[in-house]
Amino acid sequence: MNQLQRTISSVEVAKQVGKEHAKLMRDIRQYCGYLAEAKVGLGDFFIESSYIDANNQERPSFDCTKQGCEMIGNKMIGKKGVQFTAFYVQQFNKMENHIKAYPMDSYMIEDPAARAQKWIEEYQEKQQAYAIIEEQRPKVIFANAVEVAEDSVNVKVLATTLKKHGIDIGQNRLFRWLREHGYLSSKNGTTRNLPNQRALDRGLFELQLNSYYDSKSNSHRTRYTTMVTGKGQIYFVNMFLKNKDVYNTDNLGVIQESFF
Repeated sequence: MNQLQRTISSVEVAKQVGKEHAKLMRDIRQYCGYLAEAKVGLGDFFIESSYIDANNQERPSFDCTKQGCEMIGNKMIGKKGVQFTAFYVQQFNKMENHIKAYPMDSYMIEDPAARAQKWIEEYQEKQQAYAIIEEQRPKVIFANAVEVAEDSVNVKVLATTLKKHGIDIGQNRLFRWLREHGYLSSKNGTTRNLPNQRALDRGLFELQLNSYYDSKSNSHRTRYTTMVTGKGQIYFVNMFLKNKDVYNTDNLGVIQESFF
């Protein structure tokens, strides 16, 4: 399933390899530099992220894919290398089993038959229109650059990108806008802020399944993170820039355009 990416937090990886997180971050940034020189997609190995430390401060981190973990493991020898390999293989197997047990195609469906039938009807009616609209949609300089990018970013990074282009919106307000306009789920619970199925099918988002250590319960847990694809970045940057003159961060509903 290409809409779902499995990762392990670099914070957890650092614990498993017995290395300070700051030093592991240094190593990963070096790996990223090598990958960039070789023009290899960084998102296939490491994805920039963040975490909240013991002092309730946000700190930078990386979400490591299976290939990223393999790269880290290949640099290790002896007992630590074997133990880390066993750890990440087990974690990714657990995530695979989790996906099989809770398939994302129906993670928000309350009445599967009714939801599926309605989705099929809407899909058939709109599919041709979507293709025409997307082909004719005017593009901006940023969009042309993103179009060839393979890496997805989280909503916080998208908000930062928008701010660089004069759209003063933060992560929380952007999440709110995405919920209000039907891209993300507004339901309370584990599905809140996860993309709705049609947004996933359109390729605007993908889901990242991340394994992390929960110190409160002293156990390993998994969680889903919403990631905006390169196509999604084009879509949202164009939409906000198109409405830039009337945009008001105190009135998010001013942009009436919605995919749905």
